[in-house]
Amino acid sequence: MIKILSSLLLISNIHASISGSDDRHEILDAPLDIQELSKSIAALIPKKVVEKLPDGKFKLLGLNYVEKLNFCSDARFVQKQRLIANCSAFLIDENKIGTAGHCIDDEMNFSINDYYVVFDYQVTDRDNSEFILDKNQVYEIEETIQRVFNFPSDKDVAVLKLKRSVKNRKPLKLASKRIRNGSPLYILGFPFGLPMKYQDNGYVTGEEAMHGGVDSFTHNLDTFSVNSGSAIFSSETNEIVGILVRGSGANYEEREEEKCNDWGGLVRKRDHFGEGNYIDLLKF
Repeated sequence: MIKILSSLLLISNIHASISGSDDRHEILDAPLDIQELSKSIAALIPKKVVEKLPDGKFKLLGLNYVEKLNFCSDARFVQKQRLIANCSAFLIDENKIGTAGHCIDDEMNFSINDYYVVFDYQVTDRDNSEFILDKNQVYEIEETIQRVFNFPSDKDVAVLKLKRSVKNRKPLKLASKRIRNGSPLYILGFPFGLPMKYQDNGYVTGEEAMHGGVDSFTHNLDTFSVNSGSAIFSSETNEIVGILVRGSGANYEEREEEKCNDWGGLVRKRDHFGEGNYIDLLKF
């Protein structure tokens, strides 16, 4: 299993790393109940990489991994997919989403006005190479309801209100109790800007944060930068139990012989950690 453990935005210098096999799956390969939940998962996408078309639709633009980031042509996902998303989020009310607090930062020029909230950024067939979306898949943010980011302490959450209610999608169920050590987990989000991936085979590795905080748990889910803000689900109940907020490692590294980049890189097991804030920190 990959232990790709993420922290901050793609634009910051916090990355991820790989140890073992790659457990990322396209949503169309996920169980049907997971596919249904994925309809309520959103990407925070910078407006500057979204083109408004004359017919009122939206076209998603972004970096080509091979051409722009020198990824190896045989690296997973990179032939037809682009780096578009910049954080992950999830629907918690008809017009509210949850995410990580550090995903919104006025000082880094990523205010609520710089993002679209985009649903259905996921591969729907094997030939998906571009994304053109309708109005009911793209939303603007009206205001910040809650934002807590006190890094390096352990609270890092946000609730954002959208300018209009989301149609034909159900708010996701939030767990009423904190998850316990050893409990199985999965995550839905946008690793390193890719279209949404379902990442399973994870579990809770500790009920308190690496830095001693009591509002976070550690886990071994497969995550990269831009997974920040992703909903972490209980595999037993399909309820959201946490929000991905922190981690360690590097998103990609060079294959020395081929002089191109591939996903992640091995790090010492004692350096591996991923942290999720407990979902009860959200206030809306």
